[in-house]
Amino acid sequence: MKNILITTPIFYPNDNPHIGTLYTMILGDVLSRLHKLIGYNVTFLTGLDVHGNKAAKAAGSDIISYLNNKNDKYQQIAQQYRIEYDKWIFTEDKEHKDLVCDFWNLLKLKGYIYKGKYAGYYSISDETFYKEEEIIRNDDILYAPTGSTVTFQEFDCYFFKGSILQQKIIDFYKANDKFLIPENRANECLGFISIEYRDLCISRSDKSWGIKTPDDDHTIYVWFDALLNYLIEWKDKTHILQIVGKDILIFHGVHFIAILMAADIKIADHLLVHNWWLFDNEKMSKSKGNVVMAENLLEIINIEIIRFGFIYTNLISSDKQFDLNQIINIYNTYLVNKISNLHYRVLSILLKHNITIENHHITYDRESKIKYSIEKYDINLCINLIIEWANDLNSYVEENKIWSNLDLAQQIFQEILSLLKYIEAILGEKLNINKMLFTMYKI
Repeated sequence: MKNILITTPIFYPNDNPHIGTLYTMILGDVLSRLHKLIGYNVTFLTGLDVHGNKAAKAAGSDIISYLNNKNDKYQQIAQQYRIEYDKWIFTEDKEHKDLVCDFWNLLKLKGYIYKGKYAGYYSISDETFYKEEEIIRNDDILYAPTGSTVTFQEFDCYFFKGSILQQKIIDFYKANDKFLIPENRANECLGFISIEYRDLCISRSDKSWGIKTPDDDHTIYVWFDALLNYLIEWKDKTHILQIVGKDILIFHGVHFIAILMAADIKIADHLLVHNWWLFDNEKMSKSKGNVVMAENLLEIINIEIIRFGFIYTNLISSDKQFDLNQIINIYNTYLVNKISNLHYRVLSILLKHNITIENHHITYDRESKIKYSIEKYDINLCINLIIEWANDLNSYVEENKIWSNLDLAQQIFQEILSLLKYIEAILGEKLNINKMLFTMYKI
């Protein structure tokens, strides 16, 4: 049995989870369930990156209480949406802190960490440095490209000597053209590596919240220590899939690869990058007040609609407008009218004639194609194959008048049960046919 590790980013809790975070978690959960279904031994990792105290200050809370509260909240949302993770990372845990310090010592021993001085424009809210040519000046206020304010800072710090790996990373991309999903994302990484890649500042010398370096009281930058969380479950996995949003592509597609190369550790097999939900054709932002929170959706519609609608909507290909009516229509069109109705029709024929229903799994030719789509992490192809299967079965029922051929009805029902396994993986639980058929959702 193949051992596969599937990871989402560990999420930064400057607020409760929104639908962008929820999409990532659902996508990871569905891919985890589908791989278990086709015989993989899966470890699904997700969790919370809790360093930094700016969000706690904004909330008027002490840092420990704030972080524990957010950790509980994110796990609660995960449970409500049937996110069946195998490992929950909380970067305040001793396990993570010990790993970071051990890894720091390893890289320092290998000559990849050195002390120096850094001068640059720093955004507290982004926890990122920006180059001078990226800075926007307006009435003596300095802004990052993200719109956050920046200040010029100069201080002692530690650097990661990633620049010496520049050509090695380029060679990796040339030799692994299937690493990024979709493949055209490689152009962004190669462009960054070729033009901008340099040694990276990975600590600050102040006493701020975070993991301290083993040598002194420097604080390790959150972006560096957060990337190391995956290594807790990295070892001995024959396949590794990482799922990220496009805004953190460079961290995972360049910086993390360099860190792994420096430590002589296996690089992930694939990095799956998804786009964003848009609201009124704009990226969701707290400052714009257009953020849709995960917990608020549950007050309007049920989890099955959300999970199926999110997976059907292909954020891998492009940004998509978040339209709740459209998500409900997807659910009604495919899950209710096609799949649930198909199940109900055939089951009713068998029950009418008192035919015993036995659930014997039979492998159908179509399942080899579905298995291929799962192993290629092509969730869009997977769900289209499932819907195509349901469409063909509906047509077959009509054309062959199975209500007058009970042997054929039994055969078709067994095929429907095989199809439903994949739907149930998407929904995160057994399909409730009556609930699907007789509960229509309108807003």
